[in-house]
Amino acid sequence: MSDIYALLERDHQNLKSLLHELSSRDDDHLHTLSLELKAHTEAEETTFYAPLAIDAKAAGAVLQAEKEHKELRMLALDLPSASDDDFLATARSLGDVLLSHVEQEEGPLFARAREILSDEQAQAIGVEYERQKQLVKGRMHSRAY
Repeated sequence: MSDIYALLERDHQNLKSLLHELSSRDDDHLHTLSLELKAHTEAEETTFYAPLAIDAKAAGAVLQAEKEHKELRMLALDLPSASDDDFLATARSLGDVLLSHVEQEEGPLFARAREILSDEQAQAIGVEYERQKQLVKGRMHSRAY
């Protein structure tokens, strides 16, 4: 069983790959990107950020990460309706925000989290994170039909 750090790193890599492969307005690809981004950010906020937000040294970083999540979700929502001229610029902005977010999260925030959370807590949060992701995906899938 993977801990929360390994799961988040895996998902960050997956999101970066999805963005890297985004070269045109492929509806299936855009849907996959949006689904993965929404599931990741919502599950991360409820499972990983929640216990960190009560720590005075991590609270500011958590707040910033949540703002970045909101920006990422908004940019992903803008992609399908962006004009041809704006599509690549919006995709580039999404990539820039994602890379900056991942750098801050996997660096300082993970370091602080490792000071706060025990190995057992990190494992348990990982399990709950995966469960929450599946719930979000199920909700989004049922809305599509």
